[in-house]
Amino acid sequence: MTRRMLLLPVLLTLAACGLEPASQAPQSAAAPSVASVGLDTLTRHVVAIGEGWRLDSDPQAGLTLDLANSGELISADYAAPTRTNEGATRITSGRLALTLDARACTHGGASYPMTASVVVEGQAARTGCAYMRWDERLTELLPAVDACLSLAPPGSIVTYAAQDGADRVLVRIRSGETASDCRAPRSPTAGPTVTIARDAALVAPGEGDPLFVRARDGVTQPGGECYEAPAVRGPDGAVLGWLVADEAC
Repeated sequence: MTRRMLLLPVLLTLAACGLEPASQAPQSAAAPSVASVGLDTLTRHVVAIGEGWRLDSDPQAGLTLDLANSGELISADYAAPTRTNEGATRITSGRLALTLDARACTHGGASYPMTASVVVEGQAARTGCAYMRWDERLTELLPAVDACLSLAPPGSIVTYAAQDGADRVLVRIRSGETASDCRAPRSPTAGPTVTIARDAALVAPGEGDPLFVRARDGVTQPGGECYEAPAVRGPDGAVLGWLVADEAC
């Protein structure tokens, strides 16, 4: 008697990272389901991390693999992402190959939306987790960020902002040594903005990398004489704020 099994692939909806659902093609029982990462995700700044290493994939700056254990830094030009035969997404350039798929991943006690594999030519693959840097969607979330900053002390900085459900945005703010969580509506008329004490149990992937300082009267670029902080600009070219690596010069 012949038995047939129809395996339904898992649909992973990770809107915050611009990911696409898995292919509808049946999978063999022996093969794990691999959900596709949208090609447009890799045209943004993606960070992959693992034990003793970090890779930044940035269309403007290229690929940079920091091997903290050995102190080695490996760089390559950015290259257009492609699909693998298994449905994952890959960038290959120089000595580096970065492969991402939309399987949830845990590293250092934090949960991440993507699983990563990094290969240096001639070396074994390094596996880890990946996420799209939170500031990649900063301009579209700016109304919610501003709503939260309006309730925070002057000079507060934003450490993280991301979609939190269908119509809310989570904004994490730091003022001196005090950290708080704020939830604001995507639309100013959709409900109240609420600020509460920091939820220590909530670990946001990539929080603090970078920090955002909002432009306002009397505030100049926060890098001071130490460095030129990258400006975040609106569609009209106006400076909305700056991205900084730390608070002080």
